[in-house]
Order: sequence, then structure tokens, then C-alpha cells
Amino acid sequence: MKRYQGPFLCLILLFFGIVNAYSQAREEKEAVNAIYHWKTTFNPSKEEWKFLNDNAVKRMYVRFFDVDNDPAEPVATTIFKQNLPQDIEIIPTTFITVRGLRGWRWYSDSMRQVRCQELAYKVVGRLLKMAKVQQVEVKEVQFDCDWTSVSEEDFFQLCSFARDTLHRMGIDFSVTIRLHQLDELYKVPADRGVLMLYNTSNLKNYTWTNSILSYDAVKQYLSRVPKTHTLDLDFAYPTYSWGIWFDKWKCFNGILRKVDISNSALYQWKEGLCYEVLQDHKVEGHQLEKGDIIRWEVSDYEEMMKVKNVIESYPALSGSRYSVVIYHLDFNNLSKFSQNEIENIYRH
Repeated sequence: MKRYQGPFLCLILLFFGIVNAYSQAREEKEAVNAIYHWKTTFNPSKEEWKFLNDNAVKRMYVRFFDVDNDPAEPVATTIFKQNLPQDIEIIPTTFITVRGLRGWRWYSDSMRQVRCQELAYKVVGRLLKMAKVQQVEVKEVQFDCDWTSVSEEDFFQLCSFARDTLHRMGIDFSVTIRLHQLDELYKVPADRGVLMLYNTSNLKNYTWTNSILSYDAVKQYLSRVPKTHTLDLDFAYPTYSWGIWFDKWKCFNGILRKVDISNSALYQWKEGLCYEVLQDHKVEGHQLEKGDIIRWEVSDYEEMMKVKNVIESYPALSGSRYSVVIYHLDFNNLSKFSQNEIENIYRH
């Protein structure tokens, strides 16, 4: 079937100007220290700028907006209170929710293709327009999505249209890859992927020790890696912490990021990483009740090194050149690691 072109592609190409056709022999990406910026306001502190400089960070994946709702539309656009750095490659990135893909599920195949193509042009156009306003020379665009077998077809079609559009402008297209998506590597229509080595376990399961990063969980996924695939991968490691909130019956309630576990008037250690709430109070607008449980999880350095050693030496995943990415630029979390530990995380 002839692909729908519509006005969106014409506007994108006219606005940004067509460069030479995308080369089939792509220049291989340089292996660099990289980092995600995943906040709704770009306003790094002086400590965060120093972190970028001290660790020779040369690539930054900056979340520009999310794609959500039914029908899908850009939401939660990042506000730029400072200029993006000129000496760091900026990768405009968008997070696409599964809900943003569900609006097409009742359409015919031909209409789903039309809607998918329109959204691809809309998202790519908005990313590039925002980048131009921020005076960013775009060499790559990234889509982030927690797709599953149910949403895979629509997401891959969206990626195909986005990739083809970007290639016409000489721009690479990459995606994030979660561990549960590894067995589909050979299908992903992208030039490159970033393997997210965090959120490795089901955070809603009370019995998990640490859902952020588990060596045992990662090893279980490795058997799912296709022996033959053409997707070059970089590797992203976590540096964040959070509280997983359960009620007194151990049912998942949510994620809390600003819990002061050291406050002995409100929390008492129970077992493992779990703390019991001692009295009713509010955190981040949520009502915590006496008897609730907070599992305080951190990105454990020793666990990360175990994962790093096995992943970066795994033949079906690690190519000759790969970058290491830290998630994400937040000094409150980064400061919990020593400079030597950060250097080891970045070490190739």
C-alpha cells in the first residue's frame, strides 16, 4: 500500500531543509561518557555542571516532552531555564506512554498506519523545532517507550516512520530497550538502542529486595537475547533511589521520592530495606497511615559492578564501541557515589 505522506512531512522538510540523503554506511558512534536529563525543567545546579565537566560527559539525552493521552499528544514539555551546553552532544528524547499508542487499537490497518505516520511526523517535527529554538545541532533523536507484545506493532510502525523521516535529514534514530524487550532486538526499527539496566524487577512485588537493579534478575534475561541482531547497544545504569510504598496489607500504593527514612519519629526499620510508618502523615501529597511499609531502594554500587561486568562482556550484546550512560543528572543522587565509583561506572 502506498504510504500516506500528508502535510506533516512536507512541513518538517521545508522547515529544517533537506540535507543529503541518509548514508547507508553510517558513521560509527564514538564511545563516550553519557547521561540522561529526565526532569521537566532544565536548570542544572553548579554541582551538576561540575559533574558533567569533571567526568568528561560528551552526550546528554534530554527529555523534551512526553507523548500521552488518547488520542496521543505531546504533554509535560520541558522548560529550559538555562541554555543547553554547546560542547555536549544533545539527543532530543521523548517518552511515549503505552496509553498514547492505544488510541488506534480499534482502527482498520490502513487507518492505524495513517494515524501512526501522522504522530511520527508530529513528534519528530516538535522535537526538531524545540532543538532549533535551543540552538542544538541534532545528530540523533531518541524514543523511549515501555512497549510490550500488545503495543509492539504500533510502536514499531511509529518508529519506522520516524526513522525514515529522520534519515531524509541525515539524523540517526535510537530507542531505549528494557530487559523484557531483549528477545525482540532483531525486530526493532532503529539505528541504535540504549539498554536500560534499571527497574529490573517488579517494584509492586513486596517480596523483591530491590527492584531498581538486581544481578540475578538481569542474568535471567540474558538467555532471551537473540544470537543474531543488528542493533548496536549502549548501556545505561541507575544512580537514583526511591521509596516503594505499601499499605499494611503489603499492597502496592505508589512511589515516593522525598521520604526521610532517617526520621525516627515517623519511620522504624522493620526488615531488609523495609521501614514501618509509625504515625499518619503526608508525603508528596499522599496520606501515609500508621502500619504502612516503605521499602527504601537505592542504586547499589556493588550490584551495579556485577551487572556491568556480565553485560559489557556478553558477546550478543556488547559491540566494539559502546557508550555508558548514567540515569540521571541529579546531584542529590550522584553525590551518594564517590568520584572513583563514578569513574568505574563510566569505565569501558
